[in-house]
Amino acid sequence: MFKIKIAYILILLVIICIFLYCNKKETFSNDKKIVLITGTTSGIGKKIIKAFDPKKFKIIIHGRKCNKLNSILKRYSKTYDIEKICYDLSNKNNIYKLINEIIVRFSKIDLLINNFYDSSNISNIWYQINTNLNNYILLTSKISYIMNPNSKIINISSGLADSTNSNGTFIDTYSIIKVAIEKFTKIYASKLYLDNIGVICLKIDDSYKTPLTIKFLDNTQLKDPNQLVNVFKNLI
Repeated sequence: MFKIKIAYILILLVIICIFLYCNKKETFSNDKKIVLITGTTSGIGKKIIKAFDPKKFKIIIHGRKCNKLNSILKRYSKTYDIEKICYDLSNKNNIYKLINEIIVRFSKIDLLINNFYDSSNISNIWYQINTNLNNYILLTSKISYIMNPNSKIINISSGLADSTNSNGTFIDTYSIIKVAIEKFTKIYASKLYLDNIGVICLKIDDSYKTPLTIKFLDNTQLKDPNQLVNVFKNLI
């Protein structure tokens, strides 16, 4: 009888240990910082994924081309804790859908890397400004409401923001939009300071090889966007 009691006690201890171990693993997973990277389907956005430690971060990749997101997910899911969210942000209503989906699936986020830039309809100035500036600002402002304390927002600008030379309708519009994003960053940083949310703008002066830059610049002079990974590691 005594041996049976000892066996029961040992079994109970094993069950308790298993429960505590499983609970510990779940807690560790929940402790990961949640990152949203917009415009992840190509270029710089795609490379930024490599800047994150998979033990510390859960990455949400965003884009408007779901098939490309699926390919990226398949490639990186073995190494990174990564999920996708697919919306075309040229449509204002999709911004609200994106926010709602983040709330349902992840509750809050800790870092937004606002990298999206829609280069379709390049001759349509209204489309470019509405999508890449108006909707960019709307997305940033709405996401700030679902960010944890000590969160960060990283907006992306370009050295072309300083250019005063006309390089054609699309590049001129692009530079105007990037100037406005820099100004927006300064204003919004002062607004979110009291909420303990940091807002910065990374101005990328050099030209890196992306589907957008190769349309307008000499391919041989473009740098490898992998070089930016260490820059984002330092920012993070």
